[in-house]
This record gives sequence, structure tokens and C-alpha cells, in this order.
Amino acid sequence: MDKLSGAKMGKIKKLRGGNKLFVSGDGNILAGFSGQNIAYVYHLASNSSEPVFKIRTIRHLQCVAVSPDRTLLAAKSTTGEIAVFLLESGEELFRVKTKEMDGYEMYFTEDSRSLLDLGCSRIKLIDIESRQVTYLDDEIKPVVGYYPRVWRIGLDRYSKQIYRLIETDNKYSGELQISSSDPDRISFRVARDLSLLPLSLKCFFLCKERNFYWNGTQIAVTDKQFNDIGKIDLPAELVDAKPLLDFYVSPCEKYILFDLKRVSGLSYLYELETMKMVHKFEYPYICDFTMVKDDTVFVISTWQGSFIGEV
Repeated sequence: MDKLSGAKMGKIKKLRGGNKLFVSGDGNILAGFSGQNIAYVYHLASNSSEPVFKIRTIRHLQCVAVSPDRTLLAAKSTTGEIAVFLLESGEELFRVKTKEMDGYEMYFTEDSRSLLDLGCSRIKLIDIESRQVTYLDDEIKPVVGYYPRVWRIGLDRYSKQIYRLIETDNKYSGELQISSSDPDRISFRVARDLSLLPLSLKCFFLCKERNFYWNGTQIAVTDKQFNDIGKIDLPAELVDAKPLLDFYVSPCEKYILFDLKRVSGLSYLYELETMKMVHKFEYPYICDFTMVKDDTVFVISTWQGSFIGEV
């Protein structure tokens, strides 16, 4: 159950499917999935809590993606399998097994003809027609006594860049690297050296104008090249809740959700500019959070489903 605090909100609806959320580039399509590996796809413009598509996918499901032309759904497992389905019928077109376990999100290219997969160590492009897998970047090379590992990789749809956070030695030093997301131009350059890698920097957020991460004491604000340009203090009532490891910034940068499940099991939605509390939630096991329709509608994803409502 959720408890209201601050401004009055409209009715909150529960959707089937939660976990890691997918939102289309135009903000109209939302997808999540259940523990039974069923993907649920919603058309947000309809304001309906019923999915327009429901597809049983593959075991050990980790994330899903919907093509821009709304004909395909891709499903990725924690064991390195990626399967592609027809949305209308749920028919599986094909699946590929890659060498990598786990990884991060997938995105269809704008023409819906290929799938860009952000893996833990390599970036792959899967051609839908030929089913061919092409590795787009160089393999990460080991250094003396250590094999660098990727802590976080994410695609910024707004700047069309890929950000990759790599731990480069066993003393927690690292690099924040940036590349174009154009499949023909994948090449990472070092944007920042990090002598002591903040654990929660792997939870950076890529918003429309700026990026955000936790620097250990404050919310750090960066430009799209990840240069620090500002800092935001925690609300007074949350200062004692540190270390703060889970927060989410809305795409249009109007709101921020602090998830204190490690401390109290509660989460708090604030206006980012004023740090005025808008709402307090008691949803257990929050997995993801985003906002759509110009940051007027929130979606909180949990293991048990998602919750959507207007601010």
C-alpha cells in the first residue's frame, strides 16, 4: 500500500509486469515482465491498465525491448540468450546464444531492422533478417594482474551516446567512457578518470538535458560529456538515511525518487528543483522507476507488478 504525503494525487493503478522497465522513445509504449517470464506491453495513450500484448518469452528473463514499428519484442536472459518475437501473434522468430552471461539493456535501431545489445564486455548488433550477430567494439584487454570489468553501461537516447563505467584495477580506480551509439561508429574514449570509484556511480541517470549520479554525499549533476556542473543536497529528512544507494531522476528532470528499502522499506518522490516531498510509497522490492508524458505520470516497477499514476 502507499501513503499520501504532500500534494494530492490521482488514482494509482496496478499493472501486470514489473522488474526492469522498457519505455519507447516516444514515451507511448511501456513494457515489463513477470517472474513467470511473461512480457506485458501497454499503450500509455489509451490510459488502460490492460496490456495490448502478453507474450511468454524465455527462461531467466532479464530485460525486454519493443521495436519502434511496434511489430517485434526482444527478450534477453541472464544466461546470454536473446529471443525475438512477433508482437501480434507472440510467435518466436528466432533466438541466439551469445558468449556473455548477463549484461544490460537492448534497443532496436530506429528502422526496427537490428537490435543493439549492451553486454557486460562487448556491444553486439543482431540483424533481424539474417540473424547475424556482429560485435561492434574491441574486446576489453586485461592489464597486468587484473581484468577490467564493466560496472555499468547505458544508452542515452537524448545525446545518442553510450556511457560505460569500467573498473580498471583492484584498487577501485576506474574510467567513465563515452562512445557514439551509431553502430558504425562505436569507439570509446575516456571522459573521466576516477581514482576512487563511488559504488553508486553505476546508478547514473541519463536525462534529457543533464546526467545525475550519487557522489557519496550529494546528487552530482553533469553535462552530457559527464563533466560536473552542479550538486544537489539531500532533503533534510533523508540526510540520516545515508549511505543512499538507490535513487531515480525523471527523464525531464522534474522529479526524483529516493528508495530507502535498505533502511525503512519506504520510497519518497520529491520535486527536483525545490526538494518538496510529493508522495511517500510503501511498495516493497522496487526494481525500477520512470516518468512519462512530460513527467506528469510516474511508473514504479516492483517484483509483483508496476504502479502507475498521475502526479
